[in-house]
Amino acid sequence: MRALARVQFTKAQAKKIKDDLKSRTASDQHRDIENSLTLRISEVRAREERLTDLLVDGAIDKDAYGLRKQNLEIELAQLREQLEG
Repeated sequence: MRALARVQFTKAQAKKIKDDLKSRTASDQHRDIENSLTLRISEVRAREERLTDLLVDGAIDKDAYGLRKQNLEIELAQLREQLEG
């Protein structure tokens, strides 16, 4: 540790280190957001499948299915737009 205490950087080196850390942090945050959106898209797809199962099983009527399906499609489109943007 004492050896590290004596390490000195030029202003340019310190700026580069700082910029690199900022870049890595931003990259990590971007990756986390992307992973979150991908997970949410998978969850919406699973909800769509369950909704279809409810229709097939006769638990909901076509009108209720259509409305819920439309809402899920809107949510899915919004998530995909966020992921691409």
